[in-house]
Amino acid sequence: HPYQSDANEEFEINVEGAKYMRIVFSKVEFESKYDYILIKDAAGNTVEKISGTKTDYKSDYLTGGYAKLIFKSDRSVNKWGFKASEYQIIAK
Repeated sequence: HPYQSDANEEFEINVEGAKYMRIVFSKVEFESKYDYILIKDAAGNTVEKISGTKTDYKSDYLTGGYAKLIFKSDRSVNKWGFKASEYQIIAK
């Protein structure tokens, strides 16, 4: 922390046996609108875009047990970043 300028990072979460899943972020602190995380499902659809400042934030549920988090930042104003602290599932 803070994150780098022009970041483009990807993280994958795969949980077998999950019917639905969501990501819990203990902290999110981005330059609002310019730096963000995209949450995509297994089909590559964007489920949610997260930006700004949030504490103990729970994402929308995704169908299935796969999520890809894509973090992107621009060239200016770098803030704290994010911490994905856990994922929560609803089993099949």
